[in-house]
Amino acid sequence: MNRKLTFVVVFLSLAVNGYSQTVYNVCRNTKDNRIDLTIANEALTTPVEQIEVKVVEYPPGITFKDAIQTVESVPPQENHTVSFSFDVGYPPKIGNTFTQPVESSTDTLKFIIGDRSGATWEKSIIIEYSLPKTFGLEQNFPNPFNPATVIRYQLPVGGWVTLKMYDVLGREVKTLVDGYRQAGYYQAELDASNMASGVYLYRMTSGTYSEVRKCVVMK
Repeated sequence: MNRKLTFVVVFLSLAVNGYSQTVYNVCRNTKDNRIDLTIANEALTTPVEQIEVKVVEYPPGITFKDAIQTVESVPPQENHTVSFSFDVGYPPKIGNTFTQPVESSTDTLKFIIGDRSGATWEKSIIIEYSLPKTFGLEQNFPNPFNPATVIRYQLPVGGWVTLKMYDVLGREVKTLVDGYRQAGYYQAELDASNMASGVYLYRMTSGTYSEVRKCVVMK
């Protein structure tokens, strides 16, 4: 019986464009990235039926919308494409301190493909985390909080960064960051042990970029 399955990664469609032949670039803090896997049945006469494609290995920080895709049948000499959509967040821990950037690194996604006969195949894809394309200041988490919370931000280029806390009257309460930072992903920890309950604002500036968000201390 002439029966063979070939699994080929056709392309990786991203929230940001750009990929190479062997390593696919993604940015952290992006949504709806997509991997398309094309299943090619190279058999001359035999269809392949009840195919299941499953994501079995992926790093923390990546979330798949649906980790399993099924295909009823792929006729001989035909192809079928399955798509996996995923979000890329921040890793569980960023460096050893709260001001260390996330350097570009790679991870592996592993897929297992099986059919009705019980045969299985593996496909691995290497992804590389790129530096951010834009400035960004995230909503702190948790919020409301007591006494500590984390504020994440990102820089597409290096520069002087300030991150300061203000009360609702505009008075400066704390300075969390005030110095030069290289391009990358960062987080700062806010300890509000000495702050009264209430609503506060935090503002990040770097070059011409400036953004303000609200947080709540609840004791």
